[in-house]
Amino acid sequence: MNQKPSGRSKERAIRKGGFLLDSLFCRRYNETITNNKTIMNQETIHLKTEAERAKYYYRKGFISREEAIVRINPYIEKVNLASVELGKLYGVKPKFVTFEGFTR
Repeated sequence: MNQKPSGRSKERAIRKGGFLLDSLFCRRYNETITNNKTIMNQETIHLKTEAERAKYYYRKGFISREEAIVRINPYIEKVNLASVELGKLYGVKPKFVTFEGFTR
């Protein structure tokens, strides 16, 4: 009666559940970019993928806090620079991302 999901439906289940496989990181962000019509360059996609992977490993206890900070900070710095630029463009105060806020 209980059938195991096939390869394709298993992949969908994993994708809905979050980040479990490295190959799904890139696939998930590429779909997000395509679906939301958002333009992100490849460097930003790579930094975000690496930051999300480090966040996952940090939460599961595979890497230490110091190593997670080293891996996540390049993405946080890029996001904060973009926040400052957008704040100047629209005349609003920028909202900065911190390591603690990102890992929540």
